[in-house]
Amino acid sequence: METNGAASARVEEDLPFQVRSWRVQRLGWCVFALYVGAALAGFLGDGPLAQRRVEMRGYSLAYRSPWMNGRDSRVLVEIKEFQIGAVDRPRSEPRRIAIRGDLASLRNLHFVPGPISSVSRKGSVTASFEPETTLVSVEAVAGSPGPAKFWIDVNGEQASIALWILP
Repeated sequence: METNGAASARVEEDLPFQVRSWRVQRLGWCVFALYVGAALAGFLGDGPLAQRRVEMRGYSLAYRSPWMNGRDSRVLVEIKEFQIGAVDRPRSEPRRIAIRGDLASLRNLHFVPGPISSVSRKGSVTASFEPETTLVSVEAVAGSPGPAKFWIDVNGEQASIALWILP
């Protein structure tokens, strides 16, 4: 039988193979949708899930996680003016921020504003700031991919941060 001058050919159907193929396609689309959703939400970079905040008694830390290898990364240290339970009086001694662990060994580690003084030892950096300083940005270029852990000590109060550095 001919239709519009073309010969019709019978094509064999392999329904079990097609069903398996459709399942694999659906699985692939689900994985892709999860990946795109995670990226949009910030799990793989910037976004709402990437925002982290650590509240301590005398200060708070704000940073994004995960970090990207070779890109500038930052931890904002907001020092509270008066600690809870302390007498309300202005500070006269310098504010000290000490960093130990993986962050201390990152490339191009620097502070904004610049510290009055800083001391670097293997695996740690300690910086002193003016007594009026309430916001310090610790900036660095993220190093090798994988898990990273570091500790930030502000005026004797220590917080631990663990994050991932993505390739």
